[in-house]
Amino acid sequence: MVGGDLEVRTRLAELGSRSARMHQEIRRFRDDKVVVDTDLTFAPLDVKASRPLAIEGELRGLLAPLVLED
Repeated sequence: MVGGDLEVRTRLAELGSRSARMHQEIRRFRDDKVVVDTDLTFAPLDVKASRPLAIEGELRGLLAPLVLED
């Protein structure tokens, strides 16, 4: 938004065994209106094998506490 201040709110919404989902809202400061509301699914990737990696062990331990309910 040209000339407007925005607030971006991002949270980890879901953690699966091979992928996770982040939710993001972008709000306009002046009236708190949501201008973007979207989800992004991501997966760690083994580039050599071209396959998703399991979200387990240390990575899962780091991400699990960050999951926030709707």
